[in-house]
Amino acid sequence: MEAKTLTKADLQQLQDYNKKIYPDKVIPAKDYLEFWFNRNERALDQCLILREEDGSVHGQVLASEMSYYYKQERTDTVWLFDLIVDEDLRKTGWGVDVLLACMDKHPRSCSTGSGPTALPIHLKMGNKMLGEIRKYVGIVNPLSMFISLFRTNIKAEKFPSSVTVNGKTFRELSREEMPALTKPYNDNLLEIARNREFLQWRYFNDLHPYAFYKDEQSDDFFVVRTTIQKHMTVMLLVDYRCDMSDAKAFENIYQAAKKVMSKLHIGMLIAGSSLKVVDVVLESHGCKSIGRPRPVIGFVKVKDRKADVEARTFLLTTFADSDGETNWV
Repeated sequence: MEAKTLTKADLQQLQDYNKKIYPDKVIPAKDYLEFWFNRNERALDQCLILREEDGSVHGQVLASEMSYYYKQERTDTVWLFDLIVDEDLRKTGWGVDVLLACMDKHPRSCSTGSGPTALPIHLKMGNKMLGEIRKYVGIVNPLSMFISLFRTNIKAEKFPSSVTVNGKTFRELSREEMPALTKPYNDNLLEIARNREFLQWRYFNDLHPYAFYKDEQSDDFFVVRTTIQKHMTVMLLVDYRCDMSDAKAFENIYQAAKKVMSKLHIGMLIAGSSLKVVDVVLESHGCKSIGRPRPVIGFVKVKDRKADVEARTFLLTTFADSDGETNWV
């Protein structure tokens, strides 16, 4: 048994493994894995598997390229997810071996979602707490709640071409119109970067229908799609970027998303937040934080910003940066 870099020859075994370990996942393993691996020619090389001599897979850690801005510098690294080994191997140290191999391969990686048992292990191995993502749920358009029952997901072409709030017009853009985005929106935060390659891959694919809206007067943007939760069609605020120095810019994004929902007759919104300023806006409109906040960790030196991490004034990340949102149908 060895922890090795994923290759094309391993893909069928990896698909079989994912079918076994995630039997309840609605999205077929083939479609889910192809979404990540079709990003670019380097995608397979970012990932590790635990493979037996006969070729069978018994563990994995998947990774996707990402960058972040911190202290005026951009760092290129990966976002880790789906770290798992067979249950009967978890007490033998193979899980730690896979993690150590991954640390050697990606010494500046970040990840989210570690459970209460795994988180202390990650922190002991050198990861630092960077913040948490909270999941917010709110009834935005009460009159549309009944209409939202037993509907299907809404196709991208049905979304309004533009919405205007507070004198700002957010226009839906095509894949070819994605902005370059070569600098951070916030110099004082650890901000997970966006660029044209990421946006074109992430929001223009066959996995889900997304709608990307950009302010005509700036690079502020947000991304939404629908999902089905308990037989109800709800809106996901998947991603957003703006100046977070006060609440005004994100308030505009919230209001624009609300207007999109009104035009589509959708009542409920789900949004993710890693910043206090976003918490404040969402809570001011009646949204509630539910479930366990998802810790975000990484190999980043943050000793001088520990108070900001705890105060939720340090990290800008969204649902779009990891795998969780992609599994919602």
